Amino acid sequence: MPPDKTPIEFTMEAPSGYVIMEPIRRRLGELALLGKFGRGLGTRHKRPQDREEARMSYPHNVQGALNTFQEWIVELTEMDGIRSPEEAYSALRAVLQTLRDRMPVEELAQFSAQLPMIARGIMFEGWDPTGKPEKFDMQEFVDAVRRKLAGKCGDIDPLSLVQNVFSTLDVHVSKGEMDDVRGVMPRDLKAMWSQRQNS
Repeated sequence: MPPDKTPIEFTMEAPSGYVIMEPIRRRLGELALLGKFGRGLGTRHKRPQDREEARMSYPHNVQGALNTFQEWIVELTEMDGIRSPEEAYSALRAVLQTLRDRMPVEELAQFSAQLPMIARGIMFEGWDPTGKPEKFDMQEFVDAVRRKLAGKCGDIDPLSLVQNVFSTLDVHVSKGEMDDVRGVMPRDLKAMWSQRQNS
């Protein structure tokens, strides 16, 4: 019988609780699958020191992006109202994606170029440029952030999260670029952002 019609030849519970099926294994390719699970497919396991060497072998730019993104999360976690790295991540993601939807595409490209690689990827996650930029005022901006948070920051005021993320961006992105970003924001949001920056 052709491979696609062959009954499942075996199943195996992986350490994470996933079930591996032979037809899927063939389609994905053995190498990619072994790289994730390894055990049970007749391969030799890497020794702990081998795994440690692999973790340390990231390209320099990738490791630098990881370190920079972690610094952003730590800084946000230390701000008022944010209680954990998970909340810091959720706040950063929600605000970046709302900024993305409010910015003209050309300005968005210039702004995103100054973000850490990981933050840039988060910002463009699920992005559809159709109909962008969207037009909304500060309250609508905050409401959009609240929707994107989907309850992940509990009872924290979304406006305070927006202000915290703006403060982080002001530290890490060039003043000229941030002035350009503020320049395309609604007037009331721009006023709040500038006041926060000068306080």
